[in-house]
Amino acid sequence: MQITKRYFLYLLFYTIATLLSFTKFGFLAKALSVEGFGQYSLVMILYVYIIYVGGFGSGEYVLKLTSQKYHNNQCCNNNFEIAVIYGVLGVSCVGIFCILIGWLFFDEYLDIIMLVALLSCCAIFYNIIEAYNRGKQAVLVFSSMLLTKSMMVLLLMYFMVDEYQLLGAFLSECLSFVLVAAAYSVPYFRRRNSKFGGLVKQELQQIIKHGFHVNLSNAIKNFSTSLDRYSVGLIWGVYGLGVYSFLMIPYQGMILASSMLFGILGPKIVTLLVNNDGKVLFNKWIYKVIAFFLIVGSLTAPIFGYFATFLVDKFYPDYAIMETGYILSIIYFSAIIVAAISFFDWYFIGISKEKFVSISSTVSVSVMVLAFPYFYYFDGEIHQFASVIMISRFASLLVCILVYRREYIHS
Repeated sequence: MQITKRYFLYLLFYTIATLLSFTKFGFLAKALSVEGFGQYSLVMILYVYIIYVGGFGSGEYVLKLTSQKYHNNQCCNNNFEIAVIYGVLGVSCVGIFCILIGWLFFDEYLDIIMLVALLSCCAIFYNIIEAYNRGKQAVLVFSSMLLTKSMMVLLLMYFMVDEYQLLGAFLSECLSFVLVAAAYSVPYFRRRNSKFGGLVKQELQQIIKHGFHVNLSNAIKNFSTSLDRYSVGLIWGVYGLGVYSFLMIPYQGMILASSMLFGILGPKIVTLLVNNDGKVLFNKWIYKVIAFFLIVGSLTAPIFGYFATFLVDKFYPDYAIMETGYILSIIYFSAIIVAAISFFDWYFIGISKEKFVSISSTVSVSVMVLAFPYFYYFDGEIHQFASVIMISRFASLLVCILVYRREYIHS
């Protein structure tokens, strides 16, 4: 298939999947109570940590090594099998352990803990298959995975949420992960010709060596991007979390759009940085690209906030507050900054300096932690909290630029 046609279909699949995700969140916001939507959001930002802890970085491991050696099918298949076996096993063990701890010490939260554990166990195989296809630069495969999953989860929710409410929402998520992963793994296992069967210790060492730092960086980054919702839940309760999570829907959509962009660019950046000429080319364009992102984001954020506020007031009045427009504009611009940071993330991955990815996220977390006491003890407002989020993201970008300059000069 011609490259132009292939990437056109990729963009089409990802765009439709993004729109379906918006539709899913909008449907749930109507079907569930504000508190129920807050609980849904809480589980969705928690389950990934079981994957981070139990997966040993298996998804990141297969993505990195497959991107570097995507022409070597034998090597890619071996890496894939190692990631699947240890990733699924590790996540399952951690999930069961969390349920046991919840049963022994946190009985009042056991339902939420069980949903978190179940969702993580269902998602890990899907995540590894997607990472494998990203590394192979099979853009149509992993974009069609996302599209199929988005369509399936929305269809299942349509039939299950009205009757089972929150449980129906998560059964839909779990079933869609499992069914899509099973369907897309069939071609791989039909042509399986790998020679898996090394020593357990050596295989785990390889996963940790090539995947742990990226895994840790992603965990810190995810924590930094989700810390706002944890804080909102602690400060303003489940109702406040429901309102805030609803206003974060555009942010989630933009993160999906960013994933669409870097689903193509990320592995190519890794490939580009194999030689010095590629590093020079990256340095030539990176500052121009970052400036473009920030200028466009700052100009379009107020426009987005105005129209998004109109839609919220008209169709979702239960979630509307006085500062809706300001919060939506801030969230929009924060997502633009996160997308800009992704260029540096992939650069650090490409030069095998993954540990630097976590530095910027640590800065973001630090800003949020320092601001938390003010809102918790002195009754700060949600719109002020949104401003702190933007400041933390911008601080992360500045740190990325400083570290990048130092590494480029010394490379």
